[in-house]
Amino acid sequence: MARTWFVLVRLVVAIFWGPFLSGQVSPPPKAPDLKIELRSRTGSNRFRIGEAIPLEALVSSSTPNRYLSPCAIFRESCFGFPDCRYVNRWSLAITPKTGWKDLGEFRCRVVSGPILRMPNHDLTAKPENYSYTLTERFRFNQPGRYTVRLAMSVGLDDPSTSLERVENQHVKPHEASATGEIVLLIVDASTQRRSKDWPRTEAIPSLPQDSKQF
Repeated sequence: MARTWFVLVRLVVAIFWGPFLSGQVSPPPKAPDLKIELRSRTGSNRFRIGEAIPLEALVSSSTPNRYLSPCAIFRESCFGFPDCRYVNRWSLAITPKTGWKDLGEFRCRVVSGPILRMPNHDLTAKPENYSYTLTERFRFNQPGRYTVRLAMSVGLDDPSTSLERVENQHVKPHEASATGEIVLLIVDASTQRRSKDWPRTEAIPSLPQDSKQF
């Protein structure tokens, strides 16, 4: 019973506040052996205004058996309570700060359902893929070049992230962080796509960042 109560409390925190803790807590230290690659699922980084922008985050680690695989990251559902050993905090930042609108976070008024057993494994050198549709949260209003940066915390696979840590709930999980970014070209909605003008992949230099994660 004690563990069930602990899981429910922890999962409510994950669903309601996991992605929204940026600015409220100090960021975990960045880990050189953690890697996040943020890229377009279409293979192109050019999109028209009003077009859906599907992204994917590829997360990996060069150190085996050290970091927990992200659990229920980007999950937008009000049914069920994912049983995660570690609640990943994440944030998205876009620069420049004009030309787009934040439509607001996904929130649940009521959460119901069973506890959902989730995979429990560690990150490896082989990237794990997590999908996110950027335009479900942000709407671009003006053509331009935009840098999107994802920051994410990742839990270490040690006793501090054990599902059985009911005795002392004040133990802070050991964690680290990493960032990844992509540069998007947003063009006018009337622009027509032509194969010779829109290559599937492009190398675009990153822009300076002035945004704060976490």
